[in-house]
Amino acid sequence: MPVSTGTITGLVSGFAARVTGTVVSIRKRLLAKPVVHYDETGVRTEGTNFWVHSVCDSDHACLSQ
Repeated sequence: MPVSTGTITGLVSGFAARVTGTVVSIRKRLLAKPVVHYDETGVRTEGTNFWVHSVCDSDHACLSQ
């Protein structure tokens, strides 16, 4: 079944709103750690390169573009 761009945008926005508190909590926990792992990796999408940055420890991970 075809899904419109507006439907996808609405779903992504709704999900983002529901997980905001969790994301903030994970970021705070990682910032409080004395040692964390930082990394970045390239991702190619539709002919364009993007960088995905990660910060993690043994319990939490945070990814961003």
